[in-house]
Amino acid sequence: MKKVNTKMTPNYYLQRLRIPEIEEAAVTMLNDNIQPNENNNVDMEHNKLKNAVETVKKEILKPDKI
Repeated sequence: MKKVNTKMTPNYYLQRLRIPEIEEAAVTMLNDNIQPNENNNVDMEHNKLKNAVETVKKEILKPDKI
């Protein structure tokens, strides 16, 4: 039989957001990356929001190495 390769999705530790210092760092990072812009292009705003969330996930919510 053929073995099926499954994709491993990265796990993020969302419980860290309950710690006030980490929550505050995440909020400030999001606010810094998402600045209000007079440009009304929805695609650009969506990409900006998506990149900001990915940055927070990679820098703050990544799991600890064992």
